[in-house]
Amino acid sequence: MSRPAVGLDAIANWTRRTPVLNDKIGLVNGSAVVTASVGTPFTGAQVGDILWTAGAANVLNRRHHRITVVTSNVQVTVEFACQGANESLSVSTVNPRLAEFVVMKSHGSADTGATFRAEYGRLCSEQASGAFAVGKFTNGDTGYRLMEG
Repeated sequence: MSRPAVGLDAIANWTRRTPVLNDKIGLVNGSAVVTASVGTPFTGAQVGDILWTAGAANVLNRRHHRITVVTSNVQVTVEFACQGANESLSVSTVNPRLAEFVVMKSHGSADTGATFRAEYGRLCSEQASGAFAVGKFTNGDTGYRLMEG
């Protein structure tokens, strides 16, 4: 038995805004508010977007944070308070895959049309309710969930 091939979409299609050199944000332990001290990294950010902080020095800060409130282009509130040490992240590369932080579209906040293509695999961090909801987004579309363990 063979499985159908599923391609992975390019990160550029999910980047809300290309990182800008020297943009800087601050993560504060116990706070869900993320504020920029240099630049305007949240320009164009939308509720439901993901703040990806993969380049954080503190391992507890290396994660994705779902944006729940966009206060301005220099401040957002994320779903969970920061668990790692206080830290400033400054962009040293404009490559979204390697940048210290980047604002990414999520399935719920993605544009329709050219930037959202159903033929590509996509991770599902949302969870629809119901008996057969595993691997589904809240709108019922199929996604793929990463299972730990």
